[in-house]
Amino acid sequence: WKKSQINLSELASLRWIERWPQQRLVKHFSSCPNTIQSSLRRLKNGRIYKLNLDPADKERILWALKN
Repeated sequence: WKKSQINLSELASLRWIERWPQQRLVKHFSSCPNTIQSSLRRLKNGRIYKLNLDPADKERILWALKN
């Protein structure tokens, strides 16, 4: 059994720039809620800086996380 990886850049963009709720993310990524929650937690714990995002989008995400 092989689990597909969630694109963390896409996840961050959809969650904090497009403001998608977690349930919509679960459906979009065909994943379970726990997987989405753990991926979001990893991003919040510092992985935002490692994402392949436009610098302006990265700043928008960081701002959204603070507010």
